[in-house]
Amino acid sequence: MRIGPMRRYAVPAVVIAGLGLAAWAGWLSAQLLTPAVRATGFPFLPIDLLGEGWYLAVLALVISVDGIASDASGDERPARPSEVWPFAIVPGAGLVRMRYPGRGRLWMGAAAVSVFLLQANAIVP
Repeated sequence: MRIGPMRRYAVPAVVIAGLGLAAWAGWLSAQLLTPAVRATGFPFLPIDLLGEGWYLAVLALVISVDGIASDASGDERPARPSEVWPFAIVPGAGLVRMRYPGRGRLWMGAAAVSVFLLQANAIVP
């Protein structure tokens, strides 16, 4: 299988994007613990700071990993465990890599619905 000039950077780019997303969430969580934020007296929930941008960023990461997994599943030889484990960061992407696209995307959808239900249940009036 021939890899194009920019395709070799796809996996490191997704890894860096995922680490950046996790670092941003950690930084934001740390900001909520500072005395300056606690002393404002503004009654906000942490979800108010995250907003829709967080969900769009995670969705973009999942779509990117799914695209890389579906491209990698076109390989003629069976997938080795070392080639599947990196996709385990996204639920179902490993199944897509192992040539089970329907099952993998169903698993991704189930995980997305679970996250949505957890988020919808967390909002207190």
